[in-house]
Amino acid sequence: MQCGFSEKSFDVVYSAHVFEHLLDPMATLLEIRRIIKPGGILVIEVPQQFRSLRDRLRGCLVGITGDAGEGKVYRSPVSAIHHVYFFSPSTLRAMAQQAGFSTHKIQTYVKHHRQVIGDRPLGGYWLTELMHRIGALFGIGPIVLLWATPDPN
Repeated sequence: MQCGFSEKSFDVVYSAHVFEHLLDPMATLLEIRRIIKPGGILVIEVPQQFRSLRDRLRGCLVGITGDAGEGKVYRSPVSAIHHVYFFSPSTLRAMAQQAGFSTHKIQTYVKHHRQVIGDRPLGGYWLTELMHRIGALFGIGPIVLLWATPDPN
């Protein structure tokens, strides 16, 4: 898959909440590797679904009570059918490495605004926000952020 840009055209490639929607994220990474300049910076941000602290606690609560909050029944372990892939810090790092990138930083964090996804589980927004912030401290926050550069080849 080529996007039509010439080789080594970009200093920075930034992708926010895109890779989880792609049918072939590896092909996209390989194309980014082709078009990014030596010493360029790749930044990828993806959600960490099902592995964040909030999602883990929600799963435990659902297992105990059978309810996901606000009267909604949690019927399926996959609640985001619009996401084709689900990433953790280790899977995103491995994929970037396989595509020819060196990871300089990978972390989880929480955006400081009200998330539009989710259904206010476990007591509402403030508790969800608290779980996201605590989870980010332990590497299980809701968002994975990767900073990488192309390997010199």
